[in-house]
Amino acid sequence: MQSGSHRSGLRRSPTPSQHSAFDSPTMSSQNSGGSARSPRQRNKTSPSQHLSTIEKSVTQLLIATKQLLETLTAWSRQQATEAEVSDVYVRLGSEFNLACRAFTAIGVETGDLGNVPDALRTILESTLSQDASPQSLDVYLPRIREIIINLLHGLKRKQ
Repeated sequence: MQSGSHRSGLRRSPTPSQHSAFDSPTMSSQNSGGSARSPRQRNKTSPSQHLSTIEKSVTQLLIATKQLLETLTAWSRQQATEAEVSDVYVRLGSEFNLACRAFTAIGVETGDLGNVPDALRTILESTLSQDASPQSLDVYLPRIREIIINLLHGLKRKQ
């Protein structure tokens, strides 16, 4: 059992890089259809490819938010560790950054979504510093849900 003064070991989620989600080797090889293309041709991505990437990244982000809530519930029942919550949080942060880059690639600003990973990090650190129990989670869950709901509304506006 964790003590109330325990400091959370929540890892930081990755920060957004300056590279486009479309610059990765896997994306360029998928886009090339296996043929050798010059870097100039590779960077030309069709609108349907951008939309497909956005759909995939948003779907993965939604899955990660659901996983976070499920893992937090398991943590409150002492069926998941802080490290497992941290792993899901890091994945959510990565998926958030990928989704933002996908939107930015087509000229859709994402600054109004806020910094979801930082907002979640703050509340998750407070949550995980408590003893794992449903009552502890109940104190912090409304704020966690609020952050996630605001994210979902923001994504809906973007799409």
